[in-house]
Amino acid sequence: MALSLSLLGCNNDDVGENQEMICSAVSCFSYSIALDIVDENTKENLLSNNTLNAENLKLIRTSDQSEVTFYLNTDNIIFISPNRENRDFQKFEYQLQSFGEAILNISFDSKEITSSRDCCIVLEIKNVEFDGATSENLDSPYYYRVLLDL
Repeated sequence: MALSLSLLGCNNDDVGENQEMICSAVSCFSYSIALDIVDENTKENLLSNNTLNAENLKLIRTSDQSEVTFYLNTDNIIFISPNRENRDFQKFEYQLQSFGEAILNISFDSKEITSSRDCCIVLEIKNVEFDGATSENLDSPYYYRVLLDL
């Protein structure tokens, strides 16, 4: 029932004040690329086993070398959210760095696919690539286990 309420709230046809009020009550899932960065041999999460340190990780947008904010959950899964203001596919390229050294290059194409009346922003993401690493697509379409040999 909670799921159907969320779905109805995210795709309501009301506009104006009623829409703002309805949307403020909806908790939208932010579509992101989720990365479980693991040891190639042991399959242990490299943040959980202290091979990597979250404070020393940086995500760099390769086009302009700017640092990009990412989210790290309690299971040490990294979430990367691309710019959401594009209606056509746009290529996103990032470099994950530890202590300033590149450990992973990530690229994908993404576009926004929601209408202006929707509360939640939905992204379509395709052509996900991890340069220099093996990856496995997990349960969700945008959830990957990335195997590194560090």
